[in-house]
Amino acid sequence: KTKKITFFINSEITALEFLAALPAKRLTPQKLRCLNDLARGLLIKIPESRRIILKVIVTDVSMLCNNFINEKQNSDDFRLSIVHQQSSSFLIDQKDRDHLNLCSKIVGHIMNQLFTRKTPGDISIVVEKLLRVFMQILLVIRVKEHDLAISFATGIIAILRTMDDENYIEFLRQMDDISLHDFFLDAFGLIKDLVTIPIFSNDWSEMLLLQNSIFVRAMNKFVSRLVEDLNHFNEQ
Repeated sequence: KTKKITFFINSEITALEFLAALPAKRLTPQKLRCLNDLARGLLIKIPESRRIILKVIVTDVSMLCNNFINEKQNSDDFRLSIVHQQSSSFLIDQKDRDHLNLCSKIVGHIMNQLFTRKTPGDISIVVEKLLRVFMQILLVIRVKEHDLAISFATGIIAILRTMDDENYIEFLRQMDDISLHDFFLDAFGLIKDLVTIPIFSNDWSEMLLLQNSIFVRAMNKFVSRLVEDLNHFNEQ
């Protein structure tokens, strides 16, 4: 039996090491463009190299998205928009818009690869790092930034679509009670909004049907976990 030998390109691996070493808030546009190229490149298609680069890409995208959420949630205009329930008064500057747009594109490229080339562990890192923060961003931007909101909604749907039963169990199990409660509030609220006020236009009938079927499955998984927790509480 012959063994397959995979050669990695030194320049690609060096680029990954360089990206991982960059400070969190330095050279962000250049870093994202490089990550976007990697997410569309040859190495993401090969299981052996995908394990190496996927974690770097997803970790960096997650960090940037979390920084955006943390900064905006601590801003006065965000607090004011929440108090008055006026998301449309919450503005996003062009720099953040460009960064978030690249983040959604990167995740789109990754999910396209994972849909046809998924290997064990690939989707777990994406779910762990990106599912919740993508939901949080969509809750913030969906009224004011419609085109960007569509990109993030599509990313969430792609992640949920690729998850199997074990991915759901693993993702929900790793959160403590407080984090799980907060996640369910975000998830149930977001799904309710997207179903009652669709973000996709009415002529995207296939996308709406796909969205709703994926959300029904996700809700069933979330509710099963809630019932499990309630049963455990009653036993105590």
